[in-house]
Amino acid sequence: MGWLTQYQGDTQRAETTYEAMLELSRRLDDKANIATALNSLGTLAVEEGDNERAKSLLEENLAVLRELNDEGDAATTLERYHTLNLLAHIPHPLLRC
Repeated sequence: MGWLTQYQGDTQRAETTYEAMLELSRRLDDKANIATALNSLGTLAVEEGDNERAKSLLEENLAVLRELNDEGDAATTLERYHTLNLLAHIPHPLLRC
């Protein structure tokens, strides 16, 4: 549901959905869904330009994925994290190209 509302441009509703998913997954100690929710929230934060929040969420996501020994998703998260760090050092006019 969150990805659909995000795709439709309702980022506030998507964030609320992802946050609820994260809360429930934490209560159930469902690490796979914790990782999914963190990834979704991190991706949304990137799209909204909230780089500090995105970094924090992606770092936590990476830690959970490593616990799960999920090397594929961990690699994708690490790549997104490093890209975010690189973009933080590029002057804004270059980002508009």
